[in-house]
Amino acid sequence: MGTEAAAPARAMGPTKLAYFDDMWALSSTATVVSLLQEEGGRRAVLVDSTVFYPQGGGQPADTGVISAGGGTRFIVDDVRMKDGVVFHYGRFEDAGDGCNSGFSEGQSVSLEVDAERRNLNSRLHSAGHLIDICMSNIGLSHFDPGKGHHFPDGPFVEYKGVIPPDQLQDKKNELEKEANELITKGAKVLAYILPYEEAAQLCGGALPSYISKDSTPRIVKFGDYPGGPCGGTHVADISIINNIKVTNIRVKKGLTKVSYSQKKKKKRKTLGTKFRNLILNSSSSSTSRLYLATPQPPHHDSSPSSAPNPDGGSDDADAAPSSGCSRGPRPLLLPATAAACQSGFPPPNPRRGGGWCRCCANADAGKAQAQARRAYPYDEIEPRWQRHWEEHRTFRTPDIGHGLDTSKPKCYILDMFPYPSGAGLHVGHPLGYTATDILSRFKRMQGFNVLHPMGWDAFGLPAEQYAIETGTHPKITTERNINRFRSQLKSLGFSYDWDREISTTEPTYYKWTQWIFLQLLKRGLAYQAEVPVNWCPALGTVLANEEVIDGVSERGGHPVIRKPMRQWMLRITSYADRLLEDLDELDWPESIKEMQRNWIGRSEGAELEFSAVDKEGHDLGANLLVYTTRPDTIFGATYVVLAPEHSLLSSLISEEQRVHVEEYIELTARKSELERTDLQKEKTGVFSGSYAKNPATGEIVPIWVADYVLGSYGTGAIMAVPAHDSRDHEFALKYKLPIIKVVSPLNGNCDSEEAYADDGIMINSSSSSSGLNIDGMLSKDAALKVTEWVEANGFGKKKVNYKLRDWLFARQRYWGEPFPVIYRDDTNEMLPLQENQLPLTLPELDDFTPTGTGEPPLTKATDWVKTVEPLSGKPARRETSTMPQWAGSCWYYLRFMDPQNASMLVDKAKESYWGPVDIYVGGAEHSVLHLLYARFWHKVLYDIGVVSTKEPFKCLINQGLILGEVEYTAYRDNKGRWVSADSNSSLIDCYQEKVPADKVTKVGDHYVLKDDANIRLNARAYKMSKSRGNVINPDDVVSEYGADSLRLYEMFMGPLRDSKTWSTGGIEGVHRFLGRTWRLVVGTPLPDGSYGVGTTVTDEEPTLDQLRVLHKCIARVTEEIQETRFNTAISAMMEFVNAAYKWDTQPKSVIESFILLLSPFAPHMAEELWFRLGNSRSLAHEQFPEGKSEYLKESKLVLPVQINGKTRGTILVDKECSEDDAFQIAASDEKLSKYLTGKGIRKRIYVPGRILNVIPR
Repeated sequence: MGTEAAAPARAMGPTKLAYFDDMWALSSTATVVSLLQEEGGRRAVLVDSTVFYPQGGGQPADTGVISAGGGTRFIVDDVRMKDGVVFHYGRFEDAGDGCNSGFSEGQSVSLEVDAERRNLNSRLHSAGHLIDICMSNIGLSHFDPGKGHHFPDGPFVEYKGVIPPDQLQDKKNELEKEANELITKGAKVLAYILPYEEAAQLCGGALPSYISKDSTPRIVKFGDYPGGPCGGTHVADISIINNIKVTNIRVKKGLTKVSYSQKKKKKRKTLGTKFRNLILNSSSSSTSRLYLATPQPPHHDSSPSSAPNPDGGSDDADAAPSSGCSRGPRPLLLPATAAACQSGFPPPNPRRGGGWCRCCANADAGKAQAQARRAYPYDEIEPRWQRHWEEHRTFRTPDIGHGLDTSKPKCYILDMFPYPSGAGLHVGHPLGYTATDILSRFKRMQGFNVLHPMGWDAFGLPAEQYAIETGTHPKITTERNINRFRSQLKSLGFSYDWDREISTTEPTYYKWTQWIFLQLLKRGLAYQAEVPVNWCPALGTVLANEEVIDGVSERGGHPVIRKPMRQWMLRITSYADRLLEDLDELDWPESIKEMQRNWIGRSEGAELEFSAVDKEGHDLGANLLVYTTRPDTIFGATYVVLAPEHSLLSSLISEEQRVHVEEYIELTARKSELERTDLQKEKTGVFSGSYAKNPATGEIVPIWVADYVLGSYGTGAIMAVPAHDSRDHEFALKYKLPIIKVVSPLNGNCDSEEAYADDGIMINSSSSSSGLNIDGMLSKDAALKVTEWVEANGFGKKKVNYKLRDWLFARQRYWGEPFPVIYRDDTNEMLPLQENQLPLTLPELDDFTPTGTGEPPLTKATDWVKTVEPLSGKPARRETSTMPQWAGSCWYYLRFMDPQNASMLVDKAKESYWGPVDIYVGGAEHSVLHLLYARFWHKVLYDIGVVSTKEPFKCLINQGLILGEVEYTAYRDNKGRWVSADSNSSLIDCYQEKVPADKVTKVGDHYVLKDDANIRLNARAYKMSKSRGNVINPDDVVSEYGADSLRLYEMFMGPLRDSKTWSTGGIEGVHRFLGRTWRLVVGTPLPDGSYGVGTTVTDEEPTLDQLRVLHKCIARVTEEIQETRFNTAISAMMEFVNAAYKWDTQPKSVIESFILLLSPFAPHMAEELWFRLGNSRSLAHEQFPEGKSEYLKESKLVLPVQINGKTRGTILVDKECSEDDAFQIAASDEKLSKYLTGKGIRKRIYVPGRILNVIPR
């Protein structure tokens, strides 16, 4: 933000509303532009183009209008909450009623106050304080700037707000009415905060018992409306209050509606952290005081939040500034009676177990209690080892010729690099990243050279659209998002080689994307053509078929139409057969390979020629080529269908049908190809008015136009055989067209009314006029005969076809790679740039919004567009479309091998050593497009000698989804009574209601209400999404449990490839396991909650039993990692820890081996324990243990013992136990001896290792 006051922007877009967490993140350079005031005590502050609202009263969105002064107002159209930030969507309008619009009579004193407040703000600003933080609960009628203002070195500002007695009842009635309206309308207002005296005053003293006078601030919980919501700051602004979690905020008819979900009450302890640097105090004089933090650089601290950022500066644009305390955040929610801390801030709150201020003794008790709750000190360990790895470049992979030992085997392990969105990571992202990190660490410790890099797929439509919505250049948002992603990934301890980091938006990278395009152009694989495309006017670009759903864009829901445009295309169809055949060589999931086979869609058939005629049979001078995979069914063709975009259609439309056909063509233009070919969609069409002659029968059949036939597949025309094709059958029934059966099932049953699409025996398939007769032949033989007949008679030919289309390779957007071509002005000839002219960089544009005319935004960069042809010097212009976001991701795995090479895409020696990628991990959603496009480019690069392998990715692993926590819903009837989900009565008239997890129990296989086991509930886990409010931020999990706990839990949830449901209880269990592991080595904590530097480990030699337990664990963990069964590997380590706790001593050699096993999964803890055991070298350089076979053999076995042939028990014996020894052990066994004592033995039957059968006399 700038430092000078400026008029607020009048552009459409989101307006961010500040609240507790976000308010403190304001830059100290922010400037107050104007103060907004609404009738009824509502106030807001407009800072640049952002409306800030910390002042209490109803949410401005409740009125739908925020007065902006100066004859302007802001109309609120919608309110959304995204990542904990409330966004107001709306528009500025001229109110036409002057700058005092909305001010009520008797408020002139407040206007005078504004001037004083602005003066105060400027002084606070110069002193380095946050600005314009003003507070009044109800009716600001008195303001004294001489009291409570301690600057430049004081940390707080005080305001007084007193409600005149004569206004009290009116204010109370007004608020009660507002609250009742909200309740009536169904709005979920959670809570409001205000000092006790004012709450009691407004509510007539009728406050609930849990709101006590000695606590502050006072919290009025959801559902409790004692006199209405009594002013103060809206609790929805902090996302969580008590056990209520805000999931969404919407405005409807001027009312703010807050969606919410219940959280477990034990989470209430985290409430304080949500208030960050806000401390609200109260006294009997009804004074509200705000203590403001002074910004200062982060201090070197042991907590993860204060770990220094290696990139410099803050990675989180919304991070709160540090407090005036020299070591950490200030205490929160403080009573007026407590002593202040030595830094001048209010004291810690004993009701909350002490504060967070670590600069004074008052906080020591709170810190000790917090440490005692942790299973182990992860917040000290993890930042320390992350700094160590970074400072020592532990995971750096040297280049060939610069320290890389190429005699060692290599392993290239790669994640599908992410698009860095503004939302950051959620807990689903680390699933795949953790798996590759485990494999990378494991392979390093096995002696492999490991290449494990990370980068950013940062070009594309999402980044540009976000930039348009926020008014921020995509270069800025992309860089900010990358910084956040990088910081989050580093906080999870992944062993990436950050020296190889790349971004597709860097000119040094996309220089080689442009170079690859020039190679495609040279070989005729890139060309321009007029093709029908999905055009979205609102987004101003062409969209891929996969980006269009139900006629609107997937992003934004904007209408999409089909229209012809000249576009860049890549001839991927030239590689169709190789893309298909080479799938067999890949170690990929069979489902993914099958999806690619279906996408390529190779089919063999024939092209047949039908001549067009009018209804009298007169030749119209046009021949229609139809493609069919079933030429044997030609005698059953009863009509022909043309795609609406067929090139001959306009000449075949009769005058009677022209209006109908043109209307249908226009309707089809609004649909994507995926919609048109949806098998579930009702078939539609229109008669063209013309006919076609069947070459086999000589009969004329009608020509129809239907959208289920695509102009881009085959010839854009089909012969319809409704008896043997389900789509044709449905169409024929709808439009009452003839259906002729020509194939009989092999079992002879042809009475079915459905279409029979399988092979069989031909019937009704002969013609005396053409001489073709295939009656009685098998379908395959008949198809061959028909194909030979049409070729011999000039009616067609054999044809191989593909569903795969050439790749539409252009977008009419700004944020993408520029095409390295120019066009001469005089001839319009297209000329490629010379390689020494690369990269052609993207120009800086202030206005990068779509033009709305179909012209790309780059047309606005006139100085950049205008150029000259290098050889002749004649005027030329640049291409203004850009490449799609797929371009940069097609080859990034190659650049990681040689990221700094300025002279070539990748060095041949490096590519030959590292290629192909050994293990590639990513989501199944990329199964077709990205993987197919990357394979295509790789094969082109193979053909021109850039790469040495035919395929880019040797082994592919698709990780499953992590779903949100299970949600429970129940039904209520129109009287509000519960109705069981398995009720026999109709549930249509019932409505569903979410049920908190703490009110649910499981009975058998079903979930029911705790209070009524007869009410069965629906239980379902959904994919994480912001709209459902079930997204889990990994930063929060790391803060509460540590990165190692998150890593371990995500691997322990279930098989890597399966979808899994998140459970907070589950991560707590894994956290406890790590705590047990920590105490196994370090011992129990000291009284203050800290741990000493010693260990419980001894130098004693391990026992045979200990070695067997260890090597069994080694063997299992090794095998499970190799098979990516990480959950069972963790189970094996848990079993080891359980066994080790039973030992009298912990031999160092055994514990060290176990730490090596643990290190790929929980690297921070493992490094710390390794170091505490006296080792100075990082575990990354140690050797992974190997299980020794001599300890894997079981020395004892359980032997069943039978008496008279009936099993009476078992005994434990050595494997080599003799018959006599086995009998003696059985005879002395307490349970068995009673069957043998005092009895002679008639016979003994002994099978070593299997059974002992004793037969007494």
